[in-house]
Amino acid sequence: MISEGLHEDDLDGVLIPVISIDEYHGKIDDLSMVISFFLTDPSAANDLSSFIESGPYNIMDSDVSKSINEDGYYQVFVEMERISHFFYDLQDIVNDLKSLIGNQKWLFMSPKTKGNAIPFTKENIKRYVQYKPSEEAKSEHEQSMDEEVMEFLSHTDVKNVKLGNGKLMVEGKHSSATTGFVTFSDMKLLCHILDLHHKPINESTETKMAVKKLSEILGPDCLVETAGQFILVSSSIYPSKVLLLK
Repeated sequence: MISEGLHEDDLDGVLIPVISIDEYHGKIDDLSMVISFFLTDPSAANDLSSFIESGPYNIMDSDVSKSINEDGYYQVFVEMERISHFFYDLQDIVNDLKSLIGNQKWLFMSPKTKGNAIPFTKENIKRYVQYKPSEEAKSEHEQSMDEEVMEFLSHTDVKNVKLGNGKLMVEGKHSSATTGFVTFSDMKLLCHILDLHHKPINESTETKMAVKKLSEILGPDCLVETAGQFILVSSSIYPSKVLLLK
């Protein structure tokens, strides 16, 4: 796949066929993986970021460094989910990049390769990349998310909250409601991953009643709306975040 802004061999000699994996921290999700590409030209770096962000890839975010690194390269940072099929998600990007720089052999570096660039293969990724979150990291992430949800709801009219086992119970002055809890995250990220903007409004009577009840409990600072099977709760106090329920 070639995008409208990039053509065959456009990045030949500009994009270095070496990928940094998991050497930087994500800005959207602390469990995510960040990969980085290295380029010699800032304009090309912006083109590559747009190419990746607009492509059919399983990514969370793409960004460009504001200046060159200590080795003289501009970097494109791509945040991806730390999941078991990470290699295939990254391979999709790499396969399309081959036509932009010629069919060169790709290498990668990670904390476990200790500064050495080694061939980008499934076997090497499995050996040198932590592509599944550790149980400790997952536990810390869940605890952190619970705290963020509690902080979010503390600025609403909710009087009492219970969160656990995939359920969220909120109690107001006159009533309470229990829903399925999915996540609390960046709105832009969730809209991208779940394609929320293109999901229809849920017009079922049951969902309409749940939305009305939640709106009454949460108060005027919150917007409660639907997208397919999901209920989205956003707040004027946290405009970039969304509480995803179902």
